[in-house]
Amino acid sequence: MRNMEQVIIEQLRAEEIRETARVLAMAFSTRRGLIKILKNQRDKERRAIVMFEFPLKHLPGNTLVAKKEDRVVGVIRYVEWPHCQLSPLQTLKYLPTMLIEMRSTALHHARQGLTWYRLDPKQPHWHIDPIAVLPEMQKQGIGSQLMTRFCKQMDEMREKAYLETDKPEYVRFYEHFSFEVTGETDVQGRHFSFMWRQPLRKSAD
Repeated sequence: MRNMEQVIIEQLRAEEIRETARVLAMAFSTRRGLIKILKNQRDKERRAIVMFEFPLKHLPGNTLVAKKEDRVVGVIRYVEWPHCQLSPLQTLKYLPTMLIEMRSTALHHARQGLTWYRLDPKQPHWHIDPIAVLPEMQKQGIGSQLMTRFCKQMDEMREKAYLETDKPEYVRFYEHFSFEVTGETDVQGRHFSFMWRQPLRKSAD
């Protein structure tokens, strides 16, 4: 929890999209899902950045960045249902842009997106997709700051929240913020927990 006072959280600016996509690429660089997508591809870091850059540039959602000394070190993106997953028709709409920008990762990304579309809860919520902190900046409370800011907004808006994770240690992290596991399943060889959060009432209510 070191140096939390030096971290500020603010809305993502257009000129920070590339840097924020790089933070996501670095944070997820060891995850099996990303490794599978980028397997046997040259220039993996650049392709990973482009893959994460696409939703930041083209898809609806709200993105907050954690910054330290004007450097983006963390990010949380959350999207309001029903826009949190691309429908089959929306996937077709964006596929040409995905093919141009993401190239060989586009089809895999589209197939994976359709899987998440089928699994996504069909009721109002805000979907966290994703939250990440630079590897060298982890375990300093930055992710907790981002989650605290997000949950405060959800409580003020009286909105429900949802996420999925394939890491047991992340389940424990999200439980700290009042998320509860509501289901589990295997997706493309990875075991996922689905987590739901009801807005908390203020003590004065």
